[in-house]
Amino acid sequence: MALLGHFLGPFGVLLGGIGTIGVLVLYVGSGFVRRPVQLSICAGACALLTVVYFAYVNEFPSNRTAPESPKITMADGRELSLAELRGGDARGAVLTGNRLNGLDLSRAELEGITAPGVPMKGAILDGAHLAGADLHGGDLQDVRLHRADLRGANLTGTNLSRADLTDACLRGANLTGATLDGADFRGAGVTDAAVSPAARSAARNWPASDLPC
Repeated sequence: MALLGHFLGPFGVLLGGIGTIGVLVLYVGSGFVRRPVQLSICAGACALLTVVYFAYVNEFPSNRTAPESPKITMADGRELSLAELRGGDARGAVLTGNRLNGLDLSRAELEGITAPGVPMKGAILDGAHLAGADLHGGDLQDVRLHRADLRGANLTGTNLSRADLTDACLRGANLTGATLDGADFRGAGVTDAAVSPAARSAARNWPASDLPC
């Protein structure tokens, strides 16, 4: 059984257990127990071993605890969960020193936050409220900002390569010096947005005319 477990893992232990039960019941017990009873005992034991095996491989009952939600530390020392960020507890807060890469902050209430240089690579900010936010110099590659509110946001020097800004509102946003290579602006409102012709050309689907937002 140990040898099978070494080479085949839990499945090997299951096979070894079934084989051991078969030997004990069918051969060792052949002089004491009638054959139909032997077969019933063997089948029941095998079924029990099979149930235990599948419970083990599926980690049931599981002793694992759910992973803790990451905490975002404000400049004033407060620690906020993602739920609190989404709920608006970070409005106007300073988030310097944090890393928001890959976090799901969909529809988060983040108006007026100050987060210069904060990495947000691959973060999900669909529908997020970021009006007046200061995100200058940040790494926002592959970030999702579909339908995000970025009115008047400071995005100077940000890297928005391959970002999804479809249907976002960037009215009055400052994109001076921003990298927009492959960023998708389909349906975005860019009235009065400050952006260089070169960056605009590097973006995808830059609106040909101002769209209201």
